[in-house]
Amino acid sequence: MKNLIRLLIVMSVLSQCLFLYLFALRNSPGLSSPATIFTIAAIYGVIFIALGYAVLKTSGGKRKADRGSVLVSRLLIFSLCGIVIWVFLDATVTDYYQPLSLYDDAIAALAVSWGCLIIALLCIASRGSQCSLEMLRSSLALLLLAAFGWPLAASLTLINQPAFGADVIEAQHIFVGGQRGYDIYRIPALLFVPAGSELASGEILTTGRLLAFAEARRDGSLDTGVIDLVMRHSDDDGKSWGEQRLVCRHATDEARGKCGNATPLFDTDTGKIVLAYNLSGIGRSDQTGVFHTANVIFSDDAGITWTPPVQVADDNLVFGPGHGIQKRFAPARGRLLLPGYLEQHALVLYSDDNGVTWLRSTALDTGNETELAELPDGAIYMTTRHRAPIGRPPQPNGRLYSRSADGGATWSDTQTQTELVTPVCQASVLLYENSLLLFSNPGHPKSRVNMVIKLSNDGGTSWPGKIPVFSGPAGYSQLAQNQTGDVFVLFENGVMAYSERITLARIPAAAITL
Repeated sequence: MKNLIRLLIVMSVLSQCLFLYLFALRNSPGLSSPATIFTIAAIYGVIFIALGYAVLKTSGGKRKADRGSVLVSRLLIFSLCGIVIWVFLDATVTDYYQPLSLYDDAIAALAVSWGCLIIALLCIASRGSQCSLEMLRSSLALLLLAAFGWPLAASLTLINQPAFGADVIEAQHIFVGGQRGYDIYRIPALLFVPAGSELASGEILTTGRLLAFAEARRDGSLDTGVIDLVMRHSDDDGKSWGEQRLVCRHATDEARGKCGNATPLFDTDTGKIVLAYNLSGIGRSDQTGVFHTANVIFSDDAGITWTPPVQVADDNLVFGPGHGIQKRFAPARGRLLLPGYLEQHALVLYSDDNGVTWLRSTALDTGNETELAELPDGAIYMTTRHRAPIGRPPQPNGRLYSRSADGGATWSDTQTQTELVTPVCQASVLLYENSLLLFSNPGHPKSRVNMVIKLSNDGGTSWPGKIPVFSGPAGYSQLAQNQTGDVFVLFENGVMAYSERITLARIPAAAITL
């Protein structure tokens, strides 16, 4: 038993050192003060090593613990073991630390370290009075240090201060985790309805309206669970925002599920907003444990009220997430297009009767989360996410894309644009001023950090322009343009995790140039 305990302690210490190294390595792209944070990690590692050595050194101590010390130590060990297990599950499963969670090796190192430590401490507790008093004290100190790692990691938010890009003239946090009864907000969608638009209600918009959507996740960051779809709107280019509105809640008398993947578009022919979304989490599921139904709702008054949902697919088709488009140029001018994917194959739903009926395009050979932009020649550019494990983007790195010359009914073979460096993540694409193609995503080959906008003046063949938006953790994003040429990017971001908040950044027209 004594040799087993020593082996477990050694494995715990070595795995902890590996975890701290991976922690620093994996998170360095999103850190504004890496030297300070690396120093804290090094100090923590040295203390962990010292306490681990103390446990080994005192394992042969001669001063045996008395009955009272054994009872108190057992109580503390059991309590602290429970805390450490809870911290690990909360940090990596329920509310996982987003930048770190992208890497299985770091999670594995932490799991081995804390797992070996817990087993060793439980073995020590089982030995009771056979252990020395010094060993019990050293073991409790080491376990306490492991539990202390959680508030220590949380304190790094006070040190790290990622910055917005120099061209960002305004930034508003639209959805913030922990507010309005929801733990996390994720998966943004953004739509701009121009001033002068005649709505289906008969109203003429006197100012442009921004509509920001998000998944409001009640209990944590997981993609499943109790998740509502919410919205806020702004009539002054994002300077002020209306109250948060509930757009969709998936619920029965017995259960709550998920309403997500918001994908809106504005139909200029009818003056209606079309909002596509998915329902899941209640009822049947596929082999992965999730089954999505695809639904569409409409708004006649620019997002204030919505019609009852119409189900347009029930075979696990997933929308966007992001935004759809309406064709402005031939061929198929006026067609509505909603991007999505089915069984890891990107495709499009399209309608030629203003959303009454929907048809499916041919599917790509790969891809999932997808977005569209119409090019000035009437072709459609599709950008889609790699079908790959998070944190392990394919090589060579780059974004998948395809084109359609017939209004989105059929698509060219998928290609990889290596200039668009990307982790495995959703991205947004937008035709700007009928000339430039804009693309937003975390501009790092592996980590969800460093939100950027790339610019192309040849329809996505090359991407010579770049506008930094945010240097820290950043995830999903959405692009929109107002009538003065300013560009908005609504994106997930935070100080140490990209799921902390959803922010609208505004970039002036003068900066959108090549």
